[in-house]
Amino acid sequence: MFHVIYNLRTYLGMSQCKLAKLAGVTQPDLSELENLPPYGRVDKYCRVAEALGVSVDTLVKNDPRTVPLRFFDEHPAPEFTPAPNDREHLLGRQGEEFILRRERERLEAVCPALAKLILPFYKMKCPSPGFDLLSFDDEGKPVCLEVKTSEAATGVFRLTTNEYNAACQISDAGVPYQVCCISDWGTADQIVEDIPFSEVQEYYQITPLYYRCAPCPTPEILSGLAYFRRKNGLRQEDVAEALDINQSDLCLYETGARQVPVNLYLKASELYRVPIDDLLLNYEAPLKRIPAPNGVM
Repeated sequence: MFHVIYNLRTYLGMSQCKLAKLAGVTQPDLSELENLPPYGRVDKYCRVAEALGVSVDTLVKNDPRTVPLRFFDEHPAPEFTPAPNDREHLLGRQGEEFILRRERERLEAVCPALAKLILPFYKMKCPSPGFDLLSFDDEGKPVCLEVKTSEAATGVFRLTTNEYNAACQISDAGVPYQVCCISDWGTADQIVEDIPFSEVQEYYQITPLYYRCAPCPTPEILSGLAYFRRKNGLRQEDVAEALDINQSDLCLYETGARQVPVNLYLKASELYRVPIDDLLLNYEAPLKRIPAPNGVM
């Protein structure tokens, strides 16, 4: 996924069909060259390398750091779409341009070819792959960046269905997918958070409404009595009846407002089928996550 052939072809605005024809190979062959480890005969790499104007070594070793700078002199940056006019999309474009500059400045110090080869899909004349920028780490490995910009500091962002599905597929393939959240845009308090998609899945509540992602609230701490009642899906009134006490007393025991008698621990231990030692501990209440539709979560 995201072989250097793909990067160069996309930078040049070529379809697989066009590059395959130019290189004199079949489109299925080119597709496999882009998606598999070193594949087939070296003559196919030679043809593609000649068509792109790079070395065979660059393609076989899949190392974008070795793309010669003359490639970019011979092929200026592709034509981009104009900036949007409406306020919401213009804000998004400004944030995306900010992250693009940041990435180029970072990589310029590492390898100028990598800085030039970043693909800003948000303004390229091609279908969106489900993220805004295809950048690189310091070793030339691809990193997919999705930029979310807000004038507020809510910590909440939304992913489109295309972005969410792409994030799942790309992460499963072992390629980093990162959400760059810019909050308080244009103010002295402006902050950029780079959030790996794996952390979004683990620490954010994701609802089916346009995959709205919000930081999970601070976990509620429960006493052992409250935790095991909830874990067993029981109501306070039912447990109070089983323990032969008033519901109001059980509420006080569960919250720690009243000291729990030993005999109550004994009854609760039998009711929940756990050792008394477990009832003496505190636990984090499980977060209630809302599953995404169609079983994609």
